[in-house]
Parts: sequence; structure tokens; C-alpha cells
Amino acid sequence: MYIDPELRDRVYQLFSLEVPKMLETIETELLTIGIDRDQKKVHSLLRAAHSIKGSAASLGLTAITDLAHQLEDIFRVLNHPELPFDRELELLLFEIYDCLNQVIMAEINHDTLPPPFQRNTQIVLADLDRKIGHFVMAGQNSPTSGHLDELDVTRLIFEVDVAQSLDRLAGVLADPGSGHILVGEFRAQAEVFTGIASLTNLPRFGVLAHTTLA
Repeated sequence: MYIDPELRDRVYQLFSLEVPKMLETIETELLTIGIDRDQKKVHSLLRAAHSIKGSAASLGLTAITDLAHQLEDIFRVLNHPELPFDRELELLLFEIYDCLNQVIMAEINHDTLPPPFQRNTQIVLADLDRKIGHFVMAGQNSPTSGHLDELDVTRLIFEVDVAQSLDRLAGVLADPGSGHILVGEFRAQAEVFTGIASLTNLPRFGVLAHTTLA
């Protein structure tokens, strides 16, 4: 489905503003994870990785989506009582965080990643798999995975762009002018909403938009 380039630009702008905040959250929590691995801290790490994954997926940024997903799986098992958390694991967590930070900042700044990046990332992931791989595999079916908030660009789109569009339509209804103007405004906004529904993977919102067009 065609998606308005202006909408894509808006989503990308939100991505560029919000995702660095999520990276900052991860870095802050990792700084003290070796001292305090309580559930609140682990959940904060999970939410940040989950949000980055969702934001990147909405823009089709596969490399970021995949790596954020792997971090999410890793973070999910950090408060497992039998996890052998030591200095080696702490350093590996910082290394994989640095890989995610590099690929995100390269995307935002339109830079090219250095040639060794992919290989280095795979080495870190292999070391993590050796260290805690069996915990990660077990944790992928954890109930925690179904209860994370989508703190990503989808919410921001609805809080800002969709809300403004609905306010505009309310204003047109209050003072519709000619029928041609009224229909044109509704058609234009419904077309935008179909694009948002596709971009954010919200089919029921898309049904409403298509019904409006019909």
C-alpha cells in the first residue's frame, strides 16, 4: 500500500528523537546491573529494547530490528536466579549494547558502518550464546514477553498526528462550507489514516479508514 512520504518522514523524525532516549536508558541501567539486578531494572532494559525493535520495524530497518530483538531476548533472562552473572557477562552486555548503538547512530546520521562491524557483532553474539544461550532459549517462551508496553513511535503518531487530523475534521464539521470541501477533507484524512494503519500494523484502524473512504 502507498504511504505518504510526508508520513514516512514524520515517523523517521520520531524515530530519530525517541530511539536515542531508549539507548540512554539501556546504558544507564547496564552501568549498575552488576550491583543490582532487580526486576524493575531488568524490565526497564526490556522495555527499551522492545521499543527500539518496534520503532525500527515500523520503518523497515531490519538490521536494527533484528539486533534489538536479540537484546530483548538476552535482557529477558537477566534476573533468572540461576544465571551465572559475572564480570565477563557484564562486559559482553556492554559490547552488544555498543553494537546496537553503532548501527542506530549510523542510520540516524546516514553514516556507513565500518567493515568489521558485522563480524564483531557476530563474535559478541556467539560469546553471549556460549555464556547464557540455554537461558535465552528457555526465556523466549516466558510470559513476560507478552506484557511489554509499546513505548514507540506508534503511540506518538496517534498522540500527535492522528489527534491533530481528528481535530481538523472536527473543525470542518463545525463549519463545513461546501459539500465538496467537506468530502475532500474527509477523503484526504482517510487516505492518510490508511497509510498510518499499514505503517503501524493496525488493521482495525485501517478498516475504519477504508470505511470512511467508501
